[in-house]
Amino acid sequence: MIKLMYHARVKNPTFFRLGTCGGIGIDGGNLVITESAVGRPDEPLPGAGQGRLDGAFCDYTEEDKFDFLRKIHAEGIINMEMESLMFAALCHHADAGIRGAVICVTLLNRMKGDQVTAEKSQQMEWQEYPQRLVARYIRQQLEAADGVGSGAGGLIRSLSQLHLTRQTSEQFASSE
Repeated sequence: MIKLMYHARVKNPTFFRLGTCGGIGIDGGNLVITESAVGRPDEPLPGAGQGRLDGAFCDYTEEDKFDFLRKIHAEGIINMEMESLMFAALCHHADAGIRGAVICVTLLNRMKGDQVTAEKSQQMEWQEYPQRLVARYIRQQLEAADGVGSGAGGLIRSLSQLHLTRQTSEQFASSE
């Protein structure tokens, strides 16, 4: 993709990683916009450091898992997924200086368990939230480039803003 952008002479591209994640202290169905990706240098295998008790690598006790989740939650981490760190590194190290954004929807609160219990139809609806938000952002950017509309966007920095964004995204989608 980076090479394609280069040969197409695209200036200042923004790449998006959209997907799902596990919430830490927040329930399923919430949008999370990652401000920074955090890795653990002592964990060489992706996903091994998530404290999961149901994965292929299960070196944790339940007490270890909750100690770990409480610790990272206290540090301000509210979600966990494997792809963000590699995505951020790719964008950061690209010669083109690519801006990147990671926008995920939580499928569950890891403080309550590791298994997704929401119905499949609910999960499918939730997975549309990041797509709707990015579609709205792209529309605003195109309107701003054309001189139409305000083009004003903003960063989401709190849980109350996340809930508001989700509600706004739902209203936006229903008006289309």
